[in-house]
Amino acid sequence: MSFLARIALAGPAAAREDTMWLLTRLAVDWHDEYDVTTGINVAGWRAAAAEVGPEELLPWYEEQLAAATEPDQRAQLQEIRGWVAAGNSPDARWSALQSYDAVLAELPGLLALLDDDDARLRTRTAYLLAWFLAAGIVGPSSTAEDITPYLDATDPLMRWAAATALICLARLDGTPVGPGLLGWAVTELTAAARSPFDRATDYCEGDLFGHIERTLHALPPGADPAAVREALDACLPRIVWDCYGSRTRRAIEELFPAPQPRPAPRYTDLIAAQQQLLGDLASHRHAWLIRSSADRLRDLGLPHTQEALLSFVGAHRTA
Repeated sequence: MSFLARIALAGPAAAREDTMWLLTRLAVDWHDEYDVTTGINVAGWRAAAAEVGPEELLPWYEEQLAAATEPDQRAQLQEIRGWVAAGNSPDARWSALQSYDAVLAELPGLLALLDDDDARLRTRTAYLLAWFLAAGIVGPSSTAEDITPYLDATDPLMRWAAATALICLARLDGTPVGPGLLGWAVTELTAAARSPFDRATDYCEGDLFGHIERTLHALPPGADPAAVREALDACLPRIVWDCYGSRTRRAIEELFPAPQPRPAPRYTDLIAAQQQLLGDLASHRHAWLIRSSADRLRDLGLPHTQEALLSFVGAHRTA
């Protein structure tokens, strides 16, 4: 990481911003531990990683190797045992934490970039710092009181951020958040889903709708189920990015609970949420997402390829 930090501080102009982006991805990406919509319990993460560190795993691999008799199995175990003996762990929780800590160690030196002449580099540096400082990601419960006034901010992005942070804090350590405050937070998330702003975060390809949906699913007890359902319905048909295809499949199942009648309806006969979902899929930049749900779409009597969806939606698609 020190090599990348040196490039960011004094490398070629064209490489500095990209290097800061790479440092951010190394610190807070590549693993489900970084599902920041529900916050990062760093202390819990460290405890879990310690249980699968090389000191704990090496004796186990040595026992497995001693008992193995099949040549291919022994070869595989010997390779992993050597990796662990060198001070590594095959467990993603451990390796992701090493990356997180390596970037964290470089932060003091990178602070100088907040005063750099390059505005984009300053922004990228602030973004990296936020992953280690943002209340809604790693903050203590004592910050909840300071966050609450921002639910009434003029900027809708600020209101969304405050609502998200409060819910994360409540989930992380049981910060007491009354039903009224939770309801206010849900209202702001609903408003953000209905009137989305431009890319709010690099996380999850900037998918605001997916971010809001996961935040709502992480709500602690006390929120009004009807209000939560309303907020979820505003997110459900919007497919911007879906790493594993699970959001897409869930949206299809909820918005199309039964096969379409015969003959199939026109696109304009569908309800607005159904139109939105099929329109988002038709124009999605990753065709594999449609392929991952093709069987379900076919069973429902819906177009099940991107080409067929584009033809079905045609010129009727609404933004």
